[in-house]
Amino acid sequence: MNNPTPSLTPAQLEVYTTIERIRMAWLALRVTFFFFGVVLIALIWAAFSPVAGPSMRWAFGIIETILGWALHPIIRHLFPKPSAK
Repeated sequence: MNNPTPSLTPAQLEVYTTIERIRMAWLALRVTFFFFGVVLIALIWAAFSPVAGPSMRWAFGIIETILGWALHPIIRHLFPKPSAK
């Protein structure tokens, strides 16, 4: 099998890792904003719609909470706390 990562020097490998982390972070940001926007629009619609009852408002609130809870580890991995050097 082909190795997608060519043999690199340690400095080049660190740059490659940093660039890949930035690319993953941008993708995570786009996905997070998309899902947050979809759920927020649905929650606003449920809040102001005469058709939606309190149970639908609670359901969308729970869905948004679960979405945030599921994305939290991904965001923490891509954006770790800066270490003191």
